[in-house]
Amino acid sequence: MRRFFLAVLFLAVSISQAEADNEIFRNPDLGIAFYAPEEWDIELVDASDTYVRADVGPADKRGFCGIHSFTTDVKSVAEIADRMTEALAAELEKDGILQTEIERNNITTASGVAGVRVSVLMNDDGWSKRAYFLHKGVAHMVDCETTLRDRDEFKPAFDTVHSTFDID
Repeated sequence: MRRFFLAVLFLAVSISQAEADNEIFRNPDLGIAFYAPEEWDIELVDASDTYVRADVGPADKRGFCGIHSFTTDVKSVAEIADRMTEALAAELEKDGILQTEIERNNITTASGVAGVRVSVLMNDDGWSKRAYFLHKGVAHMVDCETTLRDRDEFKPAFDTVHSTFDID
């Protein structure tokens, strides 16, 4: 039986200013932490699954980052990345959206948890930067998305989310 924990966050600051311009957001139940701007309103949507969401930006330019965590019996972060990439592709395909993987590399959090980062383009003008981690039987996916048109504007924020995300 899988129990899903979800958190969604959007950051709009440069990596070098993450600690100076933000406050840290911690979820002790999940053992995760990342930086968020103080002025953000983070809304708890579903307390049973710890789902929080914060979207910012003008109506014509939107971006967000989601942190999705769930228990799993998978033993490899590479397998988590493969399975989640395939599952997301299948879900998007139901709506006629196709994705193309453009980058994949191994990463590590500040606390030493290994991960895999994957970037994809979608045929609906979407761009997603995802990172997958596996720690103590819990998989974590950091998923940041915007339009290809707005990618350059949101990329520094997405980099901040990815670089400050950590697992206790």
